[in-house]
Amino acid sequence: MKDITVDIGVLMSASRMGDPPHHDSTLRLTEKMKEVSDAGLALDARGKIEQQYGEKLGGQSYGAIWVKEMATKGKVVRVEWGRFNRGVKTALEEAHFDWEDFKYVQTAASTSCKWLVSHDPDYSPTVRQILRKRLEVSVVDAASAGCSLHPV
Repeated sequence: MKDITVDIGVLMSASRMGDPPHHDSTLRLTEKMKEVSDAGLALDARGKIEQQYGEKLGGQSYGAIWVKEMATKGKVVRVEWGRFNRGVKTALEEAHFDWEDFKYVQTAASTSCKWLVSHDPDYSPTVRQILRKRLEVSVVDAASAGCSLHPV
């Protein structure tokens, strides 16, 4: 299964709560994730991502309803965070990584496919390179992630 970590900004775009240029691609991705049998939503077992979803989306937004639908369909996978060595954290700090987003990185790094869907500019080319080389995490946009999902 492709357990995909989805940044809050993606769900906000799908919910028309921000980032209008990405609305259509985020909506297509979320709909495809519901339809494709081997696509799941990765959440951390500590509930940090789910907590942020709740705080920023509200209960009646498209994104909040989508998360509930994914759970109802058995398409939510909770993962335990792994530990990172000091070198990874130091490299990210030197690249001016926004630590508010670390929960997404930790979750993505703990999944089998290691995808993090985000349009956040905080994932600079340098940060993306560190994540890819040190943790094998790929930061992809919604359009790319959606194109990579195929019905089984």
